[in-house]
Amino acid sequence: MEHCILTTPADLDEAADLAQDCHERLLHAQAHLPSSQADGIRPRLDWIAQHGRIAGLRQDGALRAFWGAFPIEGWRNVGKAAYSPDWSHGVTADAGESGAVALYRLLWRHEAEHWRDQG
Repeated sequence: MEHCILTTPADLDEAADLAQDCHERLLHAQAHLPSSQADGIRPRLDWIAQHGRIAGLRQDGALRAFWGAFPIEGWRNVGKAAYSPDWSHGVTADAGESGAVALYRLLWRHEAEHWRDQG
């Protein structure tokens, strides 16, 4: 699994597609949740790429998971934090639940040092 930072338009398109797929799977499981506008995810990921960081995991060139966050000063009056909205991450459907947990853990392990260094 290759850790990468998603910055190119193609990277962000791929992440937006994955986020939309994850949201649709969630809606299928939890029908009471509000639907998402597919065209609304990509511009929000652009914003995170400019103001924060979007990390990904690739396997054989394909994006398997991604997680984006941006810094917030004074988060809940506690201090600096990295905020990751629900639409700023995703895992491929074929990962399954245990695979998704493993992929997120790997992403967070890679990203922990970066975010710690941000304060």
